[in-house]
This record gives sequence, structure tokens and C-alpha cells, in this order.
Amino acid sequence: MDKPKAVAVHLPISGSPMGAPSGTLSARLPMMQRGMSELQTLRIFYRISSGGYAKEKPFYVTKEACLTNFIGALLVYCRSTEFKNVKVDFHILCDACTPALHKFVVGAVKILQHRATALQLKLTVACTSSSYGNGAESFRHVFAVALSTVPSPSDCNTAIYFVEDDYLHVPNGISVVMGGLELAPYSTGYDHPDKYTGACLGAVALGGSTGTLAAHGEGGGLVLCGPDRHYKTTHTTTMTFAAALSTLRADAAVISAFVANTHPDDFGLFVTLSACSSRVLVSPLPAASTHGETMYLSPYIAWNIIGQRASDEAGALIKAIDTENNST
Repeated sequence: MDKPKAVAVHLPISGSPMGAPSGTLSARLPMMQRGMSELQTLRIFYRISSGGYAKEKPFYVTKEACLTNFIGALLVYCRSTEFKNVKVDFHILCDACTPALHKFVVGAVKILQHRATALQLKLTVACTSSSYGNGAESFRHVFAVALSTVPSPSDCNTAIYFVEDDYLHVPNGISVVMGGLELAPYSTGYDHPDKYTGACLGAVALGGSTGTLAAHGEGGGLVLCGPDRHYKTTHTTTMTFAAALSTLRADAAVISAFVANTHPDDFGLFVTLSACSSRVLVSPLPAASTHGETMYLSPYIAWNIIGQRASDEAGALIKAIDTENNST
């Protein structure tokens, strides 16, 4: 059965979500650059570190639990009939990890490799280490690796998914994020709850000036009918996002400018991309993932259940890693 075509519905708001003048839907749609039409290769760059920024997180959002949760989502994706022909490269960067966390990651990678071989999945896994100790430098590292391949026509059919180590995904989360790329150049699984507060309508000062978000149309936008669910346009997310490799090459200068310091300016990055080149970012409704910050979990998903399950599975994985290490 053919997939439904993307349908956009204009939510009447003040401001223009894609840099176009306020007005009819037909006036806005031509500004929106579409995503990829056929996914052939998915390259995932997962950054994990023992460090991090001071944020209040639920007890179940740990480095081990989030990686275990993502590996589960990755296996669901690779084993699905719909994506069985997609080649998946999974690259984990251990940045400034403690010996215990590094041991966990290496052990998890080894077990994942065994499972991929046993299940005959088109999945390759690699793990490298670094000692940057901050989010911007580690992102610059994986960004450079992502762009290091020789440019080719297949770049438009290659998706890059950057993932941070404090995210949880629903079981089919990766496919949902990829579905967003059929509609727009950038996709995230995160539905940030601050998009539904007064702040996003210009009620408070953000980014140094009152109404910053409202000026960029963050109070609303377009609702799109995707492959199997709705997505909405949004103007900001964290550094966990997906895009076609061809898109990243074209936007490399802009992206690099916003990760030049020790902390990535994700807000400025996506607002600038959207404003200067109509590089629309979409997120699914409901969410497919969440940033693991207590006050800003994606709505309508039982993250406590997903997180508890991930914590239990991480504990079992730690035992399995210890058993394998002791037997060799």
C-alpha cells in the first residue's frame, strides 16, 4: 500500500514558522524544503560521557540505562521488515568516560555485535574514545566524521542521526525520527513541552529579548501528515537530531558556527537554520523520544515505565558483561 502524501495544516498564529509572510497555507508551503525520498543508509553517532551539565533528571535516566534503551530501539529498527534493506552504522564515542562506564560501553558493543551477527542484521558497530570533556568538542568530532566520506549522489539517501547520552526512545523511536525526514530536512523525536507554555508565545524573555520564540513563530506552526503519524514544525531542539548527509554538508558552516565554544548553542542553531534557509525541523506527535530532564519530558508517554525497564535491562547487561569478562 502506498504511503500517504504529506498534508500540511496551517495553525493560525502570530509570526511565520518558516520565514514566510503570515498568510495562507499556500504562501507558506513553497518555502518548506522536503526531506529524503528513499533511505538507503543510516549512520548513528551516539555520544556518551561521564560528565554532563547540571540538570535535574529522573532516577532512571542514567548513562547505562539510556544506552541500553537505545540499543533496544536500534534492534527493533534493524529487525523490522520495512527497514531490513537499510544499512545501519552505529558509532559510539566514549568521551571522558570513567573506567567503569567505558567497560560498560565496550561490553555492550560486543554483545550487540554478537546479536547483529546471529540475527544477520545489516548493522555494523564501532566504538572509539576521546577526552574532550565537553559537548561542543565531542559533537565537532562526530560531525567531522559524518562529513569525512567522499561526497556522492547517495548522500541524499544517507541519514545521519546524532544522539546524546541522556535520551530515552520508545521502541519504534528510530523509525519515527526517520519518518520525519520524509517531510523535512531535520527531524527529532523530542516534543519539548516548553513549546506549549506562555514562554513560547512571547510571555517571558528568552534568549535575551522578550518574545524571542514568538518572533520565530514558536507559538505554533504546521501539522504534517507523515508516513504513519502527525508531525509538527518546531524551531528548536537539543543536539539529538537527524538529517540527510547532503543537508549536513550544505549547512556545515552554519552548524559549525554554533558549536564553536564548549557548549553547543542548539537554540541558536535551529532558529538560524530555519530563518536563513527554510531548513525546517519537525517533531512527531506524540513524541518518539525524550530528553531526560525532569521538568521537560515529552508529554503523553509513560517515560517512568520505559525508563524503569531500561534500568532493569542495564543491570542485567552489566551482569552479562561481567560474566563474559570473567570467562575470558
